[in-house]
Amino acid sequence: MLLLFAEHCPTREATLKSKIIYELVKRENHHISRQILMDKMMMHYTTVSEFDELMHEFEKSGLVRLNIIGRQVVYEMPAHIVEKWKEYFAGNMKKGVS
Repeated sequence: MLLLFAEHCPTREATLKSKIIYELVKRENHHISRQILMDKMMMHYTTVSEFDELMHEFEKSGLVRLNIIGRQVVYEMPAHIVEKWKEYFAGNMKKGVS
């Protein structure tokens, strides 16, 4: 029974990914500084390099853009990606999937 339950539990990395995506989608301007995002997600990653590697994957895939503004790193989700995720979330809400 426990093994079956474990198969349906998201991994720590999957949880972090979904929380970051949701955070960017729900923000009015769909961007957030690296420091603020790290502070919000600190319970979901172990090392800074783990966090940075994940964000690098997101950037390579086109999910986010990395902008340098002064001395800050800012992650921005492009509008067309935001719309895709909103459609996905809306579809899952209709189906009762969370």
